[in-house]
Amino acid sequence: WARNQQAVLRTAEALGVQSVWIVQAESEKNYDVAKNIVKGSIGWLTIRRFAGVQSCIDSLLEEGYEIWATDLHPEAVPLTKVQSMIPKKLAIVIGREADGVSQVMLNAAHKRVYIEMYGFTGSFNLSVASALILQSLFFACPEARGNLSTEEKNQLRDKWYPKLNRSKNERERFDKFRELAEQGKVQEIDDLRVPIEPPRIPPKVWKKMKDNEEERER
Repeated sequence: WARNQQAVLRTAEALGVQSVWIVQAESEKNYDVAKNIVKGSIGWLTIRRFAGVQSCIDSLLEEGYEIWATDLHPEAVPLTKVQSMIPKKLAIVIGREADGVSQVMLNAAHKRVYIEMYGFTGSFNLSVASALILQSLFFACPEARGNLSTEEKNQLRDKWYPKLNRSKNERERFDKFRELAEQGKVQEIDDLRVPIEPPRIPPKVWKKMKDNEEERER
């Protein structure tokens, strides 16, 4: 995995993207997965890898995707101007930080889009650009997030639930949740933030704090 790819994967998963397709160039240097970069995101994504650009394009078109490529060419249009035109199945293509989207992919794209900039800096880094693009698209089309078929959702449940079940009680809870989900009786959660818990203080540190407090009171 290239480091930039790993950062983009984390960004995509955090924003609610499920499927990420990667074209891996032979000349691109691979790194081991950096846990501090991906933060476990790879385990929750559906990732497809392609050895070449054309095979990726063929699969996209075969599956009915409209291709939008990010590009700074004069023919490209601001992403904000096409948000009302988002198709039912959209593949947003983000190129490498060094040289952008390949010419083969650009030729196949139905649209070329770019993020408007207002400062003197010439570009965003890859992960930031990806975040801005995806968030902009999800703002324009929030129903796209989680828009999967029943079969796809069940496949993800089969994959995810074993990772989440850490105890017998949790397994029972998720089994009940799945039954309700398959019946369409589960409501969407508006706020996915985890309740903040006070940090756990190691016993030695806690004892030292208590001793210091007692010392001040004397």
